[in-house]
Amino acid sequence: MKTHYLAVALLSLSVTYAGDLKAATAAACFNARLVQQGVVVEQRYRTVDKFGGGKTISNSTQTLVGREKFKGKNALLARAEIKVTQGGVTTVVHSDSYILVQKSKKRVRSLGGVGQSFQNGIDQGTAEITFNPPQLFRYDVSPGQRHTQKFTITTKARGSLGGGTSSMKQTVTRKYLGRQTIKVPVGRRTTCKFKVVTTVRQFLVSSKIVSTEWYDVKSGMLIKESGGGSTTVLLKGSIDGVKI
Repeated sequence: MKTHYLAVALLSLSVTYAGDLKAATAAACFNARLVQQGVVVEQRYRTVDKFGGGKTISNSTQTLVGREKFKGKNALLARAEIKVTQGGVTTVVHSDSYILVQKSKKRVRSLGGVGQSFQNGIDQGTAEITFNPPQLFRYDVSPGQRHTQKFTITTKARGSLGGGTSSMKQTVTRKYLGRQTIKVPVGRRTTCKFKVVTTVRQFLVSSKIVSTEWYDVKSGMLIKESGGGSTTVLLKGSIDGVKI
C-alpha cells in the first residue's frame, strides 16, 4: 500500500486559523471561529522538488464536522478529501483527523487520524496514524521563543499492497521568528514565520529535516513552506467559500 501519501495527508492536515492582529506574537495566526462545527476550508498547493522530483499539485476540502471520540479522547473531527497529482498519477485520500483545542492558550494538539487512499481510482488501503503524546502546535509564542516536543508516531496500515504496524520517534523544535511580509501566488502577505527542526528515528536510523513555515496573518493558512529540498506555496484558498 502507498502509505506514504496517506501518512503525509494525515500529518499535514490541520485546521487553519485567522489572525487577531495583536502585537507580533504568533497569536495573530489563530482564530477560534474556525474550530466551530461546519466550517469548510479549501486549499490548493503547489510543491516543487529542486532535486528533480517534479511538481506536485494538491487540492483539499476540509470540514470541521463536530466532536467525536478518538483513542478515548473527546476530540474535534476534521473530515477532508485530498487530491494529489504528480507525474500523471493522481492519489485521492479521504481522511478523518482529530484535534484538541485550548482556545484560551491558543494551542492545538493533533491526536492522529484515519484515512483511505486511492491511486488512479484503485483502492490502496487504509491507515491509522496516532501521535503519542499528541502533536502540539503553539500560537502563544513571542519572536525568538521556541518549544521542543518528543513523540511517537504509530501507523497501522491495511491494504492490497501491504500492511502491518510501524512506529517512529520524532523530536520537533519549533522557533517563532516573528512577522515577515512575503510575496506568494495569493498576493503580498504579512506572515507568522517559524523555523522547524524535525529529527526522525526509525529502525536505529536518524535523519533531520530543517524547514521554514509562513502562516498568513490575515487568514491563518500555511501559505509557504520550504525545506528538505522542496518548496510549497498556496495557490488559492477559501474559508466558507470566501477567498483569502
